[in-house]
Amino acid sequence: MYNLVVTKSNNNDDSFVVAEWFAENGEQVAARQLVATVETSKATIELYSENPGILHCVTPIGERCEFGATIGYIFEDETERQHFLTARQQDQAPEREDFTITRVAQEMMQQHGISVAEVRQLGKKLVKKSDIEALLRQHTDGHTSALTLSHRQATIAETVSRSHAVIPRAFLAMRVYCDQALHQLKELSSQADSLIGLTELLVKIIAGLHPQFPFFFGTLVNKTEFVPAAAPHIGVTLDVGKGLFIPVVRDATTLTLPEIADILMDFRIKAFRNSFKSEELSDGTLTISLNTEPDIVFVLPIILPEQTCMLTLNAVQEELFLQADQTVAVRSYVILGLAYDHRVINGFEAVQFVKAIKSQVESAEQVITG
Repeated sequence: MYNLVVTKSNNNDDSFVVAEWFAENGEQVAARQLVATVETSKATIELYSENPGILHCVTPIGERCEFGATIGYIFEDETERQHFLTARQQDQAPEREDFTITRVAQEMMQQHGISVAEVRQLGKKLVKKSDIEALLRQHTDGHTSALTLSHRQATIAETVSRSHAVIPRAFLAMRVYCDQALHQLKELSSQADSLIGLTELLVKIIAGLHPQFPFFFGTLVNKTEFVPAAAPHIGVTLDVGKGLFIPVVRDATTLTLPEIADILMDFRIKAFRNSFKSEELSDGTLTISLNTEPDIVFVLPIILPEQTCMLTLNAVQEELFLQADQTVAVRSYVILGLAYDHRVINGFEAVQFVKAIKSQVESAEQVITG
């Protein structure tokens, strides 16, 4: 017998939900057969049987568990499974309550975080759905229109709260002219048959700055110790209406712009399908927040608790300017914003970092054609 255990996949989640079982209790499964999937706020995790055997599911679909919990077992044969079930029945005395909770009421309690202790205070022998709804109305101070956050959004809320509570954030914004870069990226896109834009260019440029600016890539582990990242793994925020995801482009310095474009296109498709694997959402060392809807001037991003800064790319803007020959022309620019952890990074270093990005974007030929 061995346990089906879900290990922690990222730092933003403490729990998961069992999404699906692919075999029934007592069913024979083969080695390396997919037996279950679980969902965190960021990804879907697949569980495979290590060896052939008999599956026994412990955790029902939809139930939330903490990482490290056993959600099922694979037994060598049915005899071993029956011995296990008999022993567990004998060892575990049945829980006794002085009231009964209907299944629908239990599901509502789990969904809305209502404890058994709260239900007990109702003083009822049979607790039904209507009783839980009454408790919910009390929780929302009589406002029955209150909506419950999804698990993904609740996890985002926890991350934002941790960021604001722990990290003393500073912020700067810098204008970056991009006509030349946009023109060259358009030509490269045509040659490579890929959609290559400023996002892909930024991933490449920022990764290349890792050796020069180590404190922008890594984690502050206590008040005086900073652990630099061994490689620049660049996270990129994606929100296509299915929730916020931050997939990670790994070792971007080793990739060409078309390769980065292919990776990001694959990420966009997975964001639509909510089909990320946990490893695609972990180990980011610096994150780019994309806010490229038309007319967005700049956005003040948070800083992920395991990182020291987040860069924001905003929409392309246009302005009129006076050329050397005194004629008026139009040029394009973006505002790059940088939120940075002031415990690790000072204003001078932050300015130098963004200026280095600006310089490479505005003279993008070497990065794009190199």
